[in-house]
Amino acid sequence: MGVYHYDDIVTVPKQFSFSENIRYMLRSSYECLFEIRDDKVTKAIPVTDVVPLIEISENVDGNIGIRF
Repeated sequence: MGVYHYDDIVTVPKQFSFSENIRYMLRSSYECLFEIRDDKVTKAIPVTDVVPLIEISENVDGNIGIRF
């Protein structure tokens, strides 16, 4: 099995605030389902028989960048 890297962009409405969501997610230091570092959310998401590590962040246009 190889390592795959894909980058994708999800366009979000102007009202969406990634930084506000990060602030909300950081409220608990006991969270174990995801990690936040450098304003990027990292999470392992099972897909069929693999569990890729997904990185979600905000790009310069204010949209969501997804890397897996």
